Amino acid sequence: MSARLGLIAAAAAVTAASSQDRYDAVIVGAGWAGIRAVEVLTTNGVPGDRVLVLEAAEHAGGRCRSRNSDGTTNNPNLRPRVVPHELGAEWNYDSGINRQQDALWPDYIPSRVWDDQDYYAIWPTWPGKASYYRRKDVDGSGQKVMSKMERKDGWMAELWAPFLQFREDNLDELAGLSYGEAIEKYIQGKGWKSNDKLQFLNMVEDAKHLEYGTGDRDMDITEIEFTDPTFHVETNYMGVPGVGWGNVAAKYAQQFASNIRTSARVTEINQRLDDDYAVVRYLENGASKTVKARTVLVTVSVGVLKAGNINFVPSLPSWKRASIDAIGFGVINKCIMSWKDEKDLVWPNGQEEDRWFLMATPEDETSGRWTTFSNPSNFKGVASLTAWIGGSDAVEAEDMSDGEILGDVMRNLREMFPAIGEPDDVVVTRWGKDENVLGAYSYPSPGQDYYGDLRKIGERVGKIFFAGEATSSNGWATTFGAWDSGEEAGFDMATRILTLPKIEEEAEPSEPTETAKQPESTPTDEDPEPTQPTETTDSQSDEASDNDAGASASEPILATTDGSEPSEPAESTELPEEALESDAEVEESEPLMTESPPDGASDSDAGDSATEPVTATNEKVDPADSTGSPESSEQAS
Repeated sequence: MSARLGLIAAAAAVTAASSQDRYDAVIVGAGWAGIRAVEVLTTNGVPGDRVLVLEAAEHAGGRCRSRNSDGTTNNPNLRPRVVPHELGAEWNYDSGINRQQDALWPDYIPSRVWDDQDYYAIWPTWPGKASYYRRKDVDGSGQKVMSKMERKDGWMAELWAPFLQFREDNLDELAGLSYGEAIEKYIQGKGWKSNDKLQFLNMVEDAKHLEYGTGDRDMDITEIEFTDPTFHVETNYMGVPGVGWGNVAAKYAQQFASNIRTSARVTEINQRLDDDYAVVRYLENGASKTVKARTVLVTVSVGVLKAGNINFVPSLPSWKRASIDAIGFGVINKCIMSWKDEKDLVWPNGQEEDRWFLMATPEDETSGRWTTFSNPSNFKGVASLTAWIGGSDAVEAEDMSDGEILGDVMRNLREMFPAIGEPDDVVVTRWGKDENVLGAYSYPSPGQDYYGDLRKIGERVGKIFFAGEATSSNGWATTFGAWDSGEEAGFDMATRILTLPKIEEEAEPSEPTETAKQPESTPTDEDPEPTQPTETTDSQSDEASDNDAGASASEPILATTDGSEPSEPAESTELPEEALESDAEVEESEPLMTESPPDGASDSDAGDSATEPVTATNEKVDPADSTGSPESSEQAS
């Protein structure tokens, strides 16, 4: 097909769309970022029938996926005694910066998640919550014997804590190295030859891989600060009967059921075919469909962006593509096992240290494969174990059958617990092969400007906004980071939508035009890379582009999600005429950003001024008084 005929065909598809296929906002993905954005948009002046969510999977929830003992997945109406098995995210941080937790409790997360259980340590290398086992040649015969390691606190204090101090003392010298290279440098400096010491460090490294889904050669020594072994963060285990993180996500999304289309995979977002709308193409149950949107929010994983599974027309700017390429995106998988008979629970289960079992193995080709196990039996009320694997080992294991994987897992378990029997139920994940995700979550690569890249991935490009854990500087790799990014993007989109000039919908022509509608000024495929921020003077703010139109004191006051009314603005909530005219002019002439987003800005101010609202979930906040999110970072598995 010639380029001209292709253009005419594209125009025909666009002009054939009915007025019902035009939206103020189309959201790509119904994970935590996407469904949070829906609520913010629809509670801040954007009509619900003008918001559409396109989710490629069969259910909402994204990387929170609960496979339940009643055979359902992400069930919003789970019965209280049904046991969920968490294929993806499994914990919720009990953190002062976790707005997601505050919003979901107690309507979506019951109080018993906090009241009726002890806090569950998310890091298996925290000594108080783990038992260590070691395969050792005890008599020189070459026969390996598995035994429980005593003095685990001493091992951590003698070997791991000094390495962390070495890292802190030599950050300048170590800059640009991976964790693996830094550990090698440390071992060489110590002159260690003891297999016991090397074995222990190898075990700790293997467990740490599960926090990021990658090997020590891929993790940046500067950006990743593995905590001191005495450090403890409180988390809540979500896989208890009647709950489940994926089920909670589905329950939260249920209120927007009329907005969400599942099994709808977006394939292209085109900003060249229409001056006023982005044209979004997607496949729904195999059928090709098209909708138009005044704004689009992309919340897909970095893995999907890296793979180029969505065609952006024009192409994303080179600075954004470079950040997408630079950021790490790991793979973590699980082998989730449960036993129906309580007599099958033959492993230690009475103490806090029995929540994790770590297995130290010799440095060989099987080292670190399925050697970390979590034990949620007490929380689930049934005998349960989950084997974990991360990084390149996880990628390789995805080509194995479930039976082969279970065989490897059970061999390691029998070394620690000889009486253990075959599980009754087994679920094996393959997140790297899931075409809607292609991994687990983001992490800093060696030598990367990680927080700069997080910001750039989150920057708006024309009508397209971006959200997700890999755009959150204070919650990357967490569900609350995804939540916060969706909340902030929702506010930004609502502000933009409410300040854009109204479009009079025209009757559709009976026949398509000969050529596709082109912008008056054809955009290039490149936008300038973000520059360093400068202080904005009053005169500069008068000349603001559509990026910050509406961010003045007279912008619409956005409501909070708790149903309370916002405070009355000091001045009219309508934008000044000059701002509307400026915004309209930009929209009509240039779908892409014409000014660089400021370097160093947080995700929440992607393309917006310092007065853009970033609002705590259940508090009434005047956008003009809001501030950016904290800069502290937490990692989650």
